[in-house]
Amino acid sequence: MTPDVTVVVPVHDGAAFLAETLDSVLAQRGATFEVVVVDDGSKDATPEVLARYAGAVRVVRQECRGVSAARNRGAAEGRGRVLAFLDQDDAWEPGLLAALLPELDRHAEWSLVHADSWVVDARGRAHGRRGRFLRSRTGFGFAELCLRNAVPIESMLVRRASFERAGGFDPELRYLEDWDLALRLSRTGSIGFVDRPLARYRVHARNLSHALEPMLVEELDLHARVRTRCAPLSVAERAALALADVRVALDLAWQALRRGDLPAARTWRARAAELGRAGGARAFAARRARIALLAVLLELDARGLDPVGLGDLARALLPRRRLYGLLPNDLECVERIEP
Repeated sequence: MTPDVTVVVPVHDGAAFLAETLDSVLAQRGATFEVVVVDDGSKDATPEVLARYAGAVRVVRQECRGVSAARNRGAAEGRGRVLAFLDQDDAWEPGLLAALLPELDRHAEWSLVHADSWVVDARGRAHGRRGRFLRSRTGFGFAELCLRNAVPIESMLVRRASFERAGGFDPELRYLEDWDLALRLSRTGSIGFVDRPLARYRVHARNLSHALEPMLVEELDLHARVRTRCAPLSVAERAALALADVRVALDLAWQALRRGDLPAARTWRARAAELGRAGGARAFAARRARIALLAVLLELDARGLDPVGLGDLARALLPRRRLYGLLPNDLECVERIEP
């Protein structure tokens, strides 16, 4: 019998959390499903963990090609009319499929449906809902998605036909491949949302999202790709992308200043000004003011004109980088699981 859903679990050196992830999928009721695990060149105890699930999941092994290639491989290997993608460190609440699949079936115009998630740490302790930051809703459109990614992949069900029409995940993107896919899927149909926390998004020391500056640089690349892939764009969509370009350049200037890298900060400030003129966007006044003030303080410090250390004090008082509300000190490392 052809299953309703193919659940794709890409894994690379994911032994620490993989069992919890798979157990959460196998506990689902209310839909027929298959689980395809793509082992993307793991060198830890992942094969030993997977051996415990023989007969319950199908394992495909390949050389390390990245998470996007692994997800695409799992989708191609599966038979379900609906696809779900659950990463090796995330998990589902027991009723996710039973809640989301009927909603997707009921709304033929939706290309995907997703729900809210709990944010949990390495020990599984909940720290509120991810929706506080994503602010998702049904009908979230392309222009809004250009400004922020509001579609968490761990709780998403997507029609296979829509996924294939959109072209799947882009293996050339390292950090924002899920956002890129959501943008392209928004062109194939509407986006549905169920306002319940039906998954668990784990924040821990190895999350790629901690690499903020490389991720921001890739976001500018993503905008360029979107302009080509999703053409033609409306006036509102072009304006949204222009605004997003300015925000990213300002964020990169801010991050450079936090590191005390004045040359890089100047470059990104100039880039933000250039993008603002090109797109007619002069927003983010408060952000610009903070960047300008910190730049002046650090410039004085660099020239030896800050005897009281105002630049160092300003940097010390800057808000610390949080990932969905969690500080780095909140992230407990989990020891590798050995067979």
